[in-house]
Amino acid sequence: MPKKRKENVSVSFHYMVRPNKDKKADGYDEISVADFDGLCDVIEKQPKPDTTDPKTLERLRFGTLIPFANFKRMDARCVFGTFEAPYSGHSFKNSEKGKIEANSVNQRQFHYCLYLSGSGRLYVGSQYLGPYGSYLDLKLAIKRFMKNGSSLIDFAIRDDSLALSKVVPKEIQIDVSNASDEIHRDQVLGRKTAIVLKRDKKGGDFEAAARDRILPIFNSKSKDRAKELAKTLNDLGMFSVEEGEITDGKMVIEKGRGQQTIYLFEPLNFATKYNLDVPLNSDGHPKTKAVRKAIYKALEQNIIFNAGK
Repeated sequence: MPKKRKENVSVSFHYMVRPNKDKKADGYDEISVADFDGLCDVIEKQPKPDTTDPKTLERLRFGTLIPFANFKRMDARCVFGTFEAPYSGHSFKNSEKGKIEANSVNQRQFHYCLYLSGSGRLYVGSQYLGPYGSYLDLKLAIKRFMKNGSSLIDFAIRDDSLALSKVVPKEIQIDVSNASDEIHRDQVLGRKTAIVLKRDKKGGDFEAAARDRILPIFNSKSKDRAKELAKTLNDLGMFSVEEGEITDGKMVIEKGRGQQTIYLFEPLNFATKYNLDVPLNSDGHPKTKAVRKAIYKALEQNIIFNAGK
């Protein structure tokens, strides 16, 4: 049996609130327990879509119908489940099915978590598998399902206040186009190259350089991050690269007992993705019990603890 590619599993968090018409306090109204229960009731009782119906298929294609399944209440304020995000619009080849047509509707399953805080914020955890995931589809479905949901506004939760001295860089991946000849030939993959730098068991020079010189670039708000990264990599002698050759980059760090991925070009309004160390099932998806436990742990440690219940 061929080995499966293990994708990175992660989760992002956002919170949703209602604008306060009277502009009192912080300008937002609480989401009530009744509204939360109503949302959960609609999600739990959603019928399975009939994909033989052309109108239903169109709704699935354009994301106006998001299928939910595997609903599970953890307690009165926290629920878990799965949702299916649509991918359509371009054809591709499959080794078993052959050509998958552009007008077909493909759906990927992801886990979610909804938590209603005591302050009336609805926290939404959305799972990712490698580059795949769709908080946007999840958000729009919540707004459609909740009473007066169109008035909800959402905020991404970012961990921009990294205590740099307390994190341990584990791995850096830089995507390079038209790689320099100075990069080892074995690393070159045609016109595009993924340069992976990893910490050894002792940490050593890599850890210090990554934490003190490279991590601040990833975590900065500068528009010249690619230029700054190229100069730093050259100065450190890690490899020779020009500013225009860097197309993307990410760094995996250890923070406390967990891991976190920081992206070089991620817009500042994107939510931080927290890595989840969970096993995958035979379909390549995270196992349900393990991923629910990991998502709640990330919510509890990184969100609830910092923001208060």
